[in-house]
Amino acid sequence: MIKKYGFRKYVVLPTCLLLLNALEEVIIYKSEMVEDPYLRTAVILGLFIAGFSMVAFVISPLIAKWLEGVYLASRKTAGGIGTTVLMLGVIAGLFVLYYVIYILGVEAIVPDAFENPT
Repeated sequence: MIKKYGFRKYVVLPTCLLLLNALEEVIIYKSEMVEDPYLRTAVILGLFIAGFSMVAFVISPLIAKWLEGVYLASRKTAGGIGTTVLMLGVIAGLFVLYYVIYILGVEAIVPDAFENPT
């Protein structure tokens, strides 16, 4: 069984970092609306700081708590197969997210109200 530190180190941390990278892609996409390069840089920095803070203090603890709960439940219910299915599900979810971002474009994941005007 993966100990709590190992689980956070090998599952939760990479998941949060990949989600943070996806958030960065959305921020860069939205910053294209700003024409002035200095203002665009300031907007990107401000949104990155807000995004990093949100991931570090809100999303990461929620993901850690949720994944640890699901991990323990799947371990208890289905043993090693349950944990394997959980890890494959997390990997598949991240794969789909990155496929959509890099192949279909960021526009595919942002709501219509947040799309950049053409």
